[in-house]
Order: sequence, then structure tokens, then C-alpha cells
Amino acid sequence: MPAAAPAPPAPRLTGLEALRFVAALCVMALHTPVIYGHGLPQPFRKGYLGVDLFFMLSGFVMAKSFERKPPAAQPVLRFSLDRYMRMWPVMAVGGLIGWPLLHLRLPDDARFWPIALANLLLLPVSFQREAYPLDVPAWTILYILLGNLLHRLLFWRLGMRALVLLIAASALAMALVGAHAGSFDVGARPENMALALPRLVLAYAIGMALRRGWGDSPPFAPPAWLALAAVPALMLGAWVLALTGWLFDMAFLVLACPLIIAGAMRARRGAALATFCGAWAFPLYAVHYPLILRLRMNGAAPAVACVAALIVAALVTVIERAVRSGFARARIAG
Repeated sequence: MPAAAPAPPAPRLTGLEALRFVAALCVMALHTPVIYGHGLPQPFRKGYLGVDLFFMLSGFVMAKSFERKPPAAQPVLRFSLDRYMRMWPVMAVGGLIGWPLLHLRLPDDARFWPIALANLLLLPVSFQREAYPLDVPAWTILYILLGNLLHRLLFWRLGMRALVLLIAASALAMALVGAHAGSFDVGARPENMALALPRLVLAYAIGMALRRGWGDSPPFAPPAWLALAAVPALMLGAWVLALTGWLFDMAFLVLACPLIIAGAMRARRGAALATFCGAWAFPLYAVHYPLILRLRMNGAAPAVACVAALIVAALVTVIERAVRSGFARARIAG
């Protein structure tokens, strides 16, 4: 009897990579007027919901990966180290950009070095109500790594019913957090980092459930262009309508994000550009905050600072891809 043909590789969902870039742009659009101040309008004050979209995409993509190779096949320590080393080098670039800025705020070397080194290693601290003064958005990377670890240890073992119960429980917890904090914008400060745990679990578990239920083909979906445009459009709509509370955040996460992901999965055009944008998203997320802050101190206009962040992030993307490609070729040759 002839051997069974190997299963065809799963299609690359490039629309999700483009979606990751859109989420990163929304986060940058949130941070820029915050950094500049001076009464600048904040049309993307709900841009922090891009973080929830990141969490959901992480759950979706990791569930997709684990279906092809059971996580139990890889030791926990090796798995965690691989995930950490995949993210740390790019985050270190952002940390190094923020290094002299933090030293200006904290000239005492005895205090500066422990805080700076901890943040550079993606460990939180407590300094002037900031957990990551070296690079403020870095807290989300710690939480993504935590979500991956929880997935490896526990989540992959959950059946669909248990996963739905986990989603319901974390949604209830986030309703309580939202009622307390006024929004889902928690996690960046030492006093509310713990409140971001149900935020992570809710989005991550929904991403897992979507992957399990849909595979690579959602049963319904809006057009891909509409799904990608919906992310900034909904955030701008919340600003126009003055929807500042947590109910909008819950609706965005539970109702809008699954539809947005379904639509992005339908993308079939511009695969090369979408793939590059997906790779571009992480460096942009890593470098934009300290770089824009530094340029503001040098007198650059907000638009100039944002363009510079995009350019620097693109350069980091190209270099990172070249380095990873070189390592991959070296391993094959060895």
C-alpha cells in the first residue's frame, strides 16, 4: 500500500499579519498626543484596545501552531526560552533608545542601573507609577509571554466547553475591572498590572476558541478591507461619540474583534506587503514610544516623530529578518 501523502501546509493567513500592523499604528496614534501633550486632540484615546487585539491574535496564532505540533513535545523551559528570545532582541532595541532618557530622569546610578537592567530584561519595576519607564509598552510583551506559557502549561489541554467557561469567567472579571478602572486600559502601571491578567486571558482565550472553531476558514466574514479599516474607524467613532467607558471596550473585544479577525482571514491580495507589515508591527511597537519621546525633546513635530518611528522600525525589521535568515541558513548548513 503506498504511503499516505503528507497533509498540505496550512495556508498563511497574511491578513492577520496586516491586522497586527494596523493595531500597532493605533497604539502609536494613542501614545503620540500623550507624549506631546499641550492640549493635542486624542482621536485614538481608545488605541489601547490594539493591545487586546494583539492578545487575541497571539491566542489564535499559538493555537494554530500547537495543532501542528503538540506543545508537550517541547520542554517548558525550552519553549519559554524560545519565545523570550524571539521577542527580546527587538524589545532591547526599544530599551536602548529609552536608556539615556531614563538616565535623565534618574541620574543616581545606584538606582538607575537596577531599574534599567530589569526593564531591559523585560522585568517590571516601580518608578514614578511606571512598570516599564525604559519603554512603556513593554509590559504587554511580558503578558504575551505569560499567555504563551499558560497556553503551554494549561490552555492547550482545555476542551472547548472548558475554554468557553474560561472566557465567561474572564469576561466577568474584566467587567469588574472595567467598572473599577473605568476602561480596559490597565497593565502599564505597577498598581494595576495584576488587573491586566483577566484582560490577557479573555482576549487570548477568545483567539484560541476562534481558531478551534474556524480553522483557517471562518463561516462568515466581512470583506478584508472593511475588517482592517474597522479597527481605526471604531476607535475614531468612540472619540467622536465620546464613548469613554468600559462597555465600549467590552463590545470591541467580544463582538468586533472576532469579526475583524474573520474578515482579515479572507485577505488574499498583497501577500508580500502584508507579510512585511506583520513583521514591521513588532519593531514599531517596540521602538515608537521611546523614539517619539526622544524626538519630542529635540523639538520634532508629532508627524515627523511618527514618520521617523516608522522608518526606524522598518530598518529594524529588515535587519532582524536578515539576521534570522542568516541563522537559519547556518543551521541548515551545519
